[in-house]
Amino acid sequence: MKLRNFPIKYTAAALAASVFLSLFCSCESGNGENPDGPGSGVDMIGAVPTGIDLGGAEFTVLSFTEKAGVNELTADPASENFVDRAISERNAEAEKALGVKITVREAEEKRAGEQPYSEYLKECILAGSGKVDAIAGSRDILNDAALAELLTAVNELPYIKSDLSAACFYPGATDELTVNGRLYYLIGDLTLSCFDSSDALFFNKQTAKEDKLDDLYQLVRDNEWTIDKLMEITRGTYRDFNGNSRRDQGDFFGYLTDCYKTADSLCPHFDLCETAKGENAAVEIAIDQGKAVSVLEKMIGFFGTGDVCAFGAYGQPSADDRSTAEIFSSGRALFYQDALGTAASMRNSGASFGILPFPKWDSRQDGYYTAPHNGYTVIVVPKDAPDRERSGAVLDAMFTLSAKIVLPAYGDSVLGTGRSRDDESGEMLEIIRSGIRINFGSFHRIGMDHLMRDLIASGNENFVTFFAVGARSCSSELNSLLSVMYGKK
Repeated sequence: MKLRNFPIKYTAAALAASVFLSLFCSCESGNGENPDGPGSGVDMIGAVPTGIDLGGAEFTVLSFTEKAGVNELTADPASENFVDRAISERNAEAEKALGVKITVREAEEKRAGEQPYSEYLKECILAGSGKVDAIAGSRDILNDAALAELLTAVNELPYIKSDLSAACFYPGATDELTVNGRLYYLIGDLTLSCFDSSDALFFNKQTAKEDKLDDLYQLVRDNEWTIDKLMEITRGTYRDFNGNSRRDQGDFFGYLTDCYKTADSLCPHFDLCETAKGENAAVEIAIDQGKAVSVLEKMIGFFGTGDVCAFGAYGQPSADDRSTAEIFSSGRALFYQDALGTAASMRNSGASFGILPFPKWDSRQDGYYTAPHNGYTVIVVPKDAPDRERSGAVLDAMFTLSAKIVLPAYGDSVLGTGRSRDDESGEMLEIIRSGIRINFGSFHRIGMDHLMRDLIASGNENFVTFFAVGARSCSSELNSLLSVMYGKK
């Protein structure tokens, strides 16, 4: 994660002025109803009455730090990093409101050789049997079906079960990952790495002004921000910036990206799903092969133009020690695709840029969708958690307070403060956040996985042949997963 690279100091004035305060505070009440009825005077955090008093009990989170961002859960209150300070403030408010002490315990890395993570996790959890209230770790290690016997369905926990429709629990993940009435994974505003690693499209404001481009923000609002529109705008923008008569990293490009990051995220961007829920909400392989071929052909063609620099794609330059973010920050690209968290470091460089969601496939697509890159944090609860009410109450409060306290601070890091602040991009951030979707098949790595990446990188448009090779194993893997984790085939 990139959450520790924000040198701007946290101030109450900056937080109060943030556009995110108004956008996200709706999560404070969640969807939980006050059990004492309207007008009872009982304060609520999500679905949790602040007077429940857990008696000073310790709430212990076991964190696996090889890939997980432990600083999403706890931070130094004296840090000059204002996102860290907001995290600390959130925890303090939850502790005070609920009468609990939040402790994050890092799991020691003692895996033997090639020991599967599932076995290692089982050992760690069982070693502290009955003492762990929640577990935080990377999607890449907690999505293992072999762990199902150790996990509880979080949608059955007190408080959380009546609050899951709140925006602070990302509905594009919650709805998709609930199968046979069971949800094992919590993803939302507490797991900040999900938002931080989700794709955004940055644009060079100075170049957009000089080229008299259409109002890009308005294109988004008007439902006209599509991949065809992006391709139209970038056409003819390449310039031999360094004057050496050779197309290289020193030139100006209309579109700049890393092919592998872009290709992996095309499926959620364009609503091309590995799995879907069919009759009786049964999960099934549901890849639209015709659309996949169309996406592949269009993106290979796009990446093959001289206006695009997609490192790693067929016929494109190789990357050197100058990162794509540095090239964009220096003013040598009109558009740049990367994870949202890249914005904070680019703001610190003084670059003037706006933020947009990735375009739709076409105007018929319902919304602007995005998905996090691999390695984002998810929260699970072990079956032997000592107090189900405590797990439900504290997690519901932490997700709710993350929306109220942490997201505004994170928004300031991304949007800038003072004269450099970009409030129109703030509107776009909420579109990106509300468009986060985590497909069931993608979450469990069933389906295309990196197939689109490999084909685009090699300039190969033969999707149908390559997908057919793995289609049978995909169905077998899916059936096995559903049987083990959800008791259904």
